[in-house]
Amino acid sequence: MLKRPFIIDALHLFALCSFAVAQPLYDLLAPNVEFFVAHRAGLVEILILAAGVSFGLPLILIGIEAIVGLASSRARQVLHIGFVAVLIAAGALIAINRLTGLQPQVAIGLGLATGVLLTVLYTRSAVLQRFCTIASAFAIFLPIYLVGFTPLSSIYRSAPVAAKSAEIGTSTPVVVVVFDEFNLTGLLNERQEIDAIRFPNFAALAGDAWWFRRATAINPATIKAVPAILTGLTPGPEVVPPSIAGFPNNLFTWLGSSYRFNVTETVTELCPRTLCRTSDEPENRVDLKLMASDLSIIYLHTLLPANYASMFLPPIDNGWNGFAVNKSAQSDHDADEGEDGKAHLRRNKNRAEIFSSFLSRVEAGDKTLDFLHFLLPHSPYVYLPSGQAYPGGADEGVLPNAVWSDNEYLVRLQYQRFLLQAGYADKLIGDLISKLKQLGKYEKSLIVVTADHGKAFKTGVLKRTLSEGNAPEILQIPLFVKLPNQSEGKISDRPVSNLDILPTIGDVLAAPIPWDVHGISMTGENFPDRDVLKLQTRKGPEGQFTFDRAAVTSFPRLSWKVDNFGTETPLTALRLRGEHYDLVGKSVLALPIDNHLERVVVSLDVLGELGNVDPEAKSLPVYWHGEVKGLSESEKGMALALALNGAIEAVVPMYTWNNKPSQFSAVIPQTALKAGANDFRAFLVRQNGTDQHLTELMVMAPPDGFEITKAIGGAETLLSSTGRRVSITPGKVEGWVDQLTMAEVDLNVVGWAADAERKVPVAEIVLFAGGKFVYAGQPNAERPDVGKALNAPELTRSGYNFRIPSRISGTALSSVRVFGITESGIASELSLSPKVSRGQAATR
Repeated sequence: MLKRPFIIDALHLFALCSFAVAQPLYDLLAPNVEFFVAHRAGLVEILILAAGVSFGLPLILIGIEAIVGLASSRARQVLHIGFVAVLIAAGALIAINRLTGLQPQVAIGLGLATGVLLTVLYTRSAVLQRFCTIASAFAIFLPIYLVGFTPLSSIYRSAPVAAKSAEIGTSTPVVVVVFDEFNLTGLLNERQEIDAIRFPNFAALAGDAWWFRRATAINPATIKAVPAILTGLTPGPEVVPPSIAGFPNNLFTWLGSSYRFNVTETVTELCPRTLCRTSDEPENRVDLKLMASDLSIIYLHTLLPANYASMFLPPIDNGWNGFAVNKSAQSDHDADEGEDGKAHLRRNKNRAEIFSSFLSRVEAGDKTLDFLHFLLPHSPYVYLPSGQAYPGGADEGVLPNAVWSDNEYLVRLQYQRFLLQAGYADKLIGDLISKLKQLGKYEKSLIVVTADHGKAFKTGVLKRTLSEGNAPEILQIPLFVKLPNQSEGKISDRPVSNLDILPTIGDVLAAPIPWDVHGISMTGENFPDRDVLKLQTRKGPEGQFTFDRAAVTSFPRLSWKVDNFGTETPLTALRLRGEHYDLVGKSVLALPIDNHLERVVVSLDVLGELGNVDPEAKSLPVYWHGEVKGLSESEKGMALALALNGAIEAVVPMYTWNNKPSQFSAVIPQTALKAGANDFRAFLVRQNGTDQHLTELMVMAPPDGFEITKAIGGAETLLSSTGRRVSITPGKVEGWVDQLTMAEVDLNVVGWAADAERKVPVAEIVLFAGGKFVYAGQPNAERPDVGKALNAPELTRSGYNFRIPSRISGTALSSVRVFGITESGIASELSLSPKVSRGQAATR
């Protein structure tokens, strides 16, 4: 081993931290200005970020080495080699994830092997050490590059421009609602009309308004489309912060001297705080703790293979901040947030609360502007048309590169969930219209309802990034304009876009817009022909698109939707059509059924919830996901019929996802549920010519419920609902709770647990919150890191990853307790991982 002075080792840590941490993180953040806008971060916050990542982490490692070196120079050198190995392995794993599509275990193994190999070379090669010394200058260059030479510089370099306002002579109230990821096809019946049975409130609005049936989005990115709506300016390929600094002339500054505002922006910050700050938002400009939490999650997404990231980490594609919802935003329905929590909810969490807060601020009177942009029917899909929610349901069907897989069923299942959530959007529009009528201002208001862009649902295409294959679904959007005192609906096929919204508002208010706009009033005369759609989404020829407008707006996916979901039936009874659809709705008593196939066992995630259903509850077990074990190879290709209370509710294929075979998923109508206990059964569908018969499968019984009791002497024990008593003995179970978060309607608990003596996975994991039983389940996730670290291959199967319905209303996440129970019937409580304190458990 070549000996080096301490100062040289310190420089090497700067170099390796830059390679393994700073550079991958900056590479992701630099083009995504919206992350910093969502956090209200300016130059100071960006500098703090850059200093913390580029200098804070290596200084911490150097400090640890220095302290150890005071005791033993040899120990310091060994520790240094350990730091080098970890950083090299992390950098190598990130590179492998980016450049290859290897299986997660292979990618991790290759990353670790690369780390070991290069670390050995590092200890023996003077050339490699000299390279690290020279590369330490990279640590200084990187933050300078991030702050000064990337699109982030636009946040603070935007030249100050005096915002142009105007006195508005008319008093017309203005209401603008911008939905997100809403393609128009979902609203239509087969006659290209608004489906009045499924979407009665959109149909009612169309009955009073102009419906621009061929409307398109001006850009497929929210951070460009929403500013275009608010400014009337065509977005260019350059990155401009979606804030008042980037767009000083906009709807808000224009009306600011004349109108009272009720404004909710979810991703953008175009409304000046002097005009738009509401009483439930905090004074502080930026929450550094929240930003640090989000940055850590972003980095872990780059570090872990995509399959593992989706299993163990909160998603980062459903908004721009608050990826892990903290204590003050426990669930979409059970939020008891404090002042700080409101700002987080306003952006990308708790969409029901966002709308409720907006609606409560709609007030009577003239010269009011009510503006709302929020992430609905944007994924994640958790809402039913009633406003009730359902737990579970990850983005199965979407590959790590945001391309839909070739599994047609999973694409259709996600579309079904989109339609249900669009039904909730319809309910909210109805609530808004009712409030406006109650206040006596519906008739006299100018009302605009639209979306920023759509979303594609098609195998093999990108779900959001624009391409030739997905343009009709990405670009065609709903657009309704109700003029003041308009009461008769009209359909227009004018080639309008959401760029034309601001000029239309100016036309209706008879108020000139004090800057040049690119859009045109949709209701004016002599509207131009726009036979071609031209967009530039990013710099370079690959970002330039030219489409035939007629082709984009001809609803090419409407027939696909009708074939799979029908039309003009209530969304409460929405079903996904497919193979053996003729069985759906039939009584199992009327079907030929074989005896139980006892070697095949079906598990259902929400089986316990089906045992005690309240149809009026805020969360309903209508999303069914499970696994079938014991199938023969020929049986794996058969369909699975799922029955509830004696009737077939869905017939679904089995599929492999994230390397787990024979999974199934379905969304059943909420009308299929009954109060109290619901009986679930599962069958294989066997086809012999035209004959169908069912083979019933064994259903795994739900785990026992538990309560915490006190034994003689005051010691805690677990008592199951079947009378089984489990003693709690510290140290009998080893493991950790690695993640404890609440998002929308799911409690997410991730970790591992093993019998400390036998080195095998535990038999059960039991969760309590506020002293009450929440959930019990078996280990269900692979943890190769645990098996390798403890040299026990069996522990590869010791992981758990539970997404369960929110049952901790009014209870802090800090009250959640997790126990592992061994096969021999002894329990130990699992603690939070040392990587995260209990106060941070909800934001990791």
